[in-house]
Amino acid sequence: MESLVRDVRQTLRRLAKRPGFTLLAVIVVALGVGAATGIFSVLDTLLFRALPYEGGDRIVTIWEENAEAGIERDDVAPANFFDWREQARSFENIAALAPAILDFTTENRAEILFGSIVTEGFFQVMGTRVDQGRSFAPEDFRPGSGKVVLLNHSLWERRFGADPSILGRVLQLDGQPHTVIGVLPESFDPDLLPTVGAREVWMPLVPEGWERHVRGSRWWNVVARLQPEASLETARAEMDAISNRLAEDHPETNRAIRAHLVPLRDHLAGHAGSALMILQGAVALLFVVACANLAGLFLARGAESQGDYTIRTALGAGRWRLIRLFLLESTLIASLGGVLGTVLAFWMVDLLTSLAPPDGPRLDAVRVDARVLLFTFALVAVTAFVAGILPALRLSRSNLADSLRAGRRGLVSVDRGLRSALVVAEIALSVVLLVGAGLLAQSFVRLLGVDKGFDSENVAAVQVFRNVGEDPDAETIQQRREYFRQVVERIDVLPGVRSAAAVSVMPFIETNVSLRQSFVIAGRPEPRPGDVPASYLTMATPGYFRTLGIPLVEGRDLEPGDHDNAPWVAVVNEALQQRHWPGENPVGQRIRLLDSGNSDFLGEVESERWVEIVGIVGQVRHEGLDREPRPELFLSHTQARIGSMTFVARTAGDASALLEPMKEQVWALDPLQTVYQAATLQDLVAESVSARRFNLWLLGTFAVVALVLAAIGLYGVVSYTTRMCLPDFGVRMALGANRLDIFGMVLRQSAVLVLVGFSLGLAGALALTRVLGSFLHEVAPWTGWTFAGPGALLGTVALLASVLPALRATQVDPSQTLRQD
Repeated sequence: MESLVRDVRQTLRRLAKRPGFTLLAVIVVALGVGAATGIFSVLDTLLFRALPYEGGDRIVTIWEENAEAGIERDDVAPANFFDWREQARSFENIAALAPAILDFTTENRAEILFGSIVTEGFFQVMGTRVDQGRSFAPEDFRPGSGKVVLLNHSLWERRFGADPSILGRVLQLDGQPHTVIGVLPESFDPDLLPTVGAREVWMPLVPEGWERHVRGSRWWNVVARLQPEASLETARAEMDAISNRLAEDHPETNRAIRAHLVPLRDHLAGHAGSALMILQGAVALLFVVACANLAGLFLARGAESQGDYTIRTALGAGRWRLIRLFLLESTLIASLGGVLGTVLAFWMVDLLTSLAPPDGPRLDAVRVDARVLLFTFALVAVTAFVAGILPALRLSRSNLADSLRAGRRGLVSVDRGLRSALVVAEIALSVVLLVGAGLLAQSFVRLLGVDKGFDSENVAAVQVFRNVGEDPDAETIQQRREYFRQVVERIDVLPGVRSAAAVSVMPFIETNVSLRQSFVIAGRPEPRPGDVPASYLTMATPGYFRTLGIPLVEGRDLEPGDHDNAPWVAVVNEALQQRHWPGENPVGQRIRLLDSGNSDFLGEVESERWVEIVGIVGQVRHEGLDREPRPELFLSHTQARIGSMTFVARTAGDASALLEPMKEQVWALDPLQTVYQAATLQDLVAESVSARRFNLWLLGTFAVVALVLAAIGLYGVVSYTTRMCLPDFGVRMALGANRLDIFGMVLRQSAVLVLVGFSLGLAGALALTRVLGSFLHEVAPWTGWTFAGPGALLGTVALLASVLPALRATQVDPSQTLRQD
């Protein structure tokens, strides 16, 4: 123990004498450990840690997959859910939830509460019990039962001050009394429905007769709990069989629809799960680069100290004693780097949480806890061992007599080959990360250049849901239409507004009432059940296409005269025209609307209502820049009874400055009308690519750090080799070599290392491009830019890392070096 303490003191003194080496080594360890720990803390939370639900690994989410439309996870039509629940035997229970946007009103104000309406058995499926009060009982789901509500824990604290007497209180939600019966636990946050805010209220869904017939419109989410003896594969096979039966029974709506099962854990991780695994691979590469760099630094450190170790050996120090000295030095540096890396990991987690895309998994629960700290300790141990054992074994094997006889020139041969190999490995791994970041950057640029179908600059959007109670009469519906018309008129005269309108389905906005409408075309044979034309249905006010910059290709726009008492008209987009009227002009033709379960939005018009096509407009990308435009059928809002509308206005200047004035016009006609979402269209588009921007930022950051580490390693090996070869350079200059020859020799040494590392890195990048395939948009993995970009960057960095040692070599004085040697 005394010997160990003495060795620790000597090691600390040696490190203090070389503060530059010590600081650089600590920074290298901190970068590798900090990045790896930060990403692992995210992966641990999303992919490995137990879910906060009883039996969470048996919970699955069920979606509709539409092969024809290329949609893997779509919401579920209510009628399909009821058939699944009645026919499936692989589940203990199946439940559904639908979004609810509720106006919470008090005496003098109103605010929006985001909620969910759930079917019977939902909380049993989720394995969740309430913290206070009771959960829903079977009688709460029967028609005519009193309206009850469960509160989210965060709402209970935020809005009601965690008042325990909340149980039994009556809240006015959408103008109707709801009794609070319980408060959910703080950990309950299933994150099933897309929303701009957390789901704060939960209510029972009392099934109505019409819901059992709706298959063309989808807005429910479905969760299920597997039977103890059932596997996920068994459940998938059963749901495939049920999907086939429904496709045969309802070909007009279910021909291409299949049930798609996703474990709850995978759903919560979302698309970020695979992205995070790629990033974890990137961090692993970065950590290997850091270890290689540190080992290279210790090789140089050991070679410079070889005289000291030779004397120790001559005085009787054994091989284990020399190895222990190296391991002590690497352990101390790795420990200091680990502490700094842990601090860096805390900062990185905070940064990841703040930069996480809004449509990605929630990272609020990510913590650097005891599990993560244990992982950090393991990384520090690996770093210390790898960095210390290689130079220790290298030097401890050297022959005493040979070391004393070789002097300075012998030092070069001790570790030059190993250090060069480490630098080549660093360069190769850096190339892998650089190619990955370059491909993501190319994909991101191409995605931003995609034709959206509209002009997003200087457009403000304010979304409202105009509730008028259940089964509104004709007079109430007309009042709602008049409200929308008057708000549009008031916005249109605001200073700086060039045009204003309203639409039921706003591109890139998070929550829309997405309707599918079947129809038949006049003059054509009656289609077979599986071949009935269908389109997405959108209601708009006159001027909507002009406001969003959607081009009018043929015919006319919707006009004020297109009201409920006038003949119904429609405008189709190019995607719909190309699908059902290829090479034709459908303007002037008529279509007949079919029963698609949309009577709540269109009135009782199915099978009787004929609509004339009066115009064709350009196609718009709604869900994302990487999604194809969908076929759309536009109707006048005055010929429908939609209550969800988004007011849009094109401004002469900054659109964000118009959001508050637009909301004021909404409240001017109804002070208790709530606003669901308000944003500029540019911000909405930017949010749609935020996940890609996030992945690019992370992988690009890791690539830059790896490149810096590779440059440090390259500088170290060239600088060290140059310093050890100064006598050789002196001899060459004495024999006639000029300074330019010496300069070129040093640069050629760097060029060889870079070329070998670059070649090996391209081979590794080939495997990476296959993994990144799903994250790329219209980018071929192997293009000229794939090679040229990383190659030029790496060449520039290598040149900068080699110039200083090369210049130092040219300054050697032949007579002085020869005299010293």
